[in-house]
Formats: sequence, C-alpha cells, structure tokens
Amino acid sequence: NNFGTVENCIFFNNTALTSSGGAIYVNSPGETIINCNFTNNNAYINGGSIYSRSGTIEYCNFINSSVGSSEAAGGAIYSDSSTIGYCNFTNNTVKNTRYGGGAVFLKSGEIAYCDFTKNTADIGNGGAILMSSVTVMYCNFTDNVATNGNGGAISSSTGNILYCNFLNNTAL
Repeated sequence: NNFGTVENCIFFNNTALTSSGGAIYVNSPGETIINCNFTNNNAYINGGSIYSRSGTIEYCNFINSSVGSSEAAGGAIYSDSSTIGYCNFTNNTVKNTRYGGGAVFLKSGEIAYCDFTKNTADIGNGGAILMSSVTVMYCNFTDNVATNGNGGAISSSTGNILYCNFLNNTAL
C-alpha cells in the first residue's frame, strides 16, 4: 500500500478545519514528496501542510503553515518516521499547544540540509523541531522561538545533532 509520489506541485491556502494535514494527509507508509511549495496551509490538529506516517520529503519550501489545537504538533510537517532533506521552513507556527515543533514534529528519521527561519512554538517546545529519535545534520537554525517552552530551535528526548548552525534562537 504505497501512496506514491507528489512532485512539482504548489499547495496554497489549504485547510483541514477539524483534522490533520492541511494540504496532504497520508495514513499509509511510503510517500515521496519532491520539489513542492507549501504556503499558508493550516490544520486544526497535526501537520499544517503535511501529515504523514512515513516517507521522504525533499527539496520543498514551507512558508506560513500552522496548527492550532491544544493537542497539535508540527506547524508544517507531522510525521511518525520520515527522511526530510533540502527543505526550507519559514514562519511556520504551532499555536496554543502543549506539544510543539513550530516547523516539524518527527518521532524518528532524519532531517538534513534544511534551513529553519522564524518558526514558532507558541506555548510549546521546539521553535523549529520537536523530535524523539531523530538525526539532524547540516541544517541552519535562525530566529526560531519557543514561547513558554523549551528549545528555541530544537527540543528532543533522544537523537543526534551534527554539523548544524544556530543563530538567535530563543526559548522564553
């Protein structure tokens, strides 16, 4: 049961009013999302742009995605297990939640060669990323904020952070 491939698409102003995945919701493993732009997508629960069980997300841009319930996580992406690479995350938000991950919530997998700029976890942890067993490498984190939470850039229970740059990230 493979979802397939989404490639060279634009997702703009999509909303999941009472659920997850404002632009894409995939409950089966194995999707590949390549070279897509996600702008102004919102979900009530998880993944303002993408809710995914597992897969690969590469060469995508995520701008102004958000989630907003008290149980929400992953302003742009919520995933159980994925590989995320060569993506840009700008101004994504998790609002009024006890969880977090302003841009990404990832339980296991890898994030590499990504830029995270001005993402916010409002009343949550991880201004850019909230993760469990994840390796983050060769990423840049600039001006990310966790208000009333931990980890201006990253909040993690386990995992590895390798060869990354951090500038002006804040946990308030």
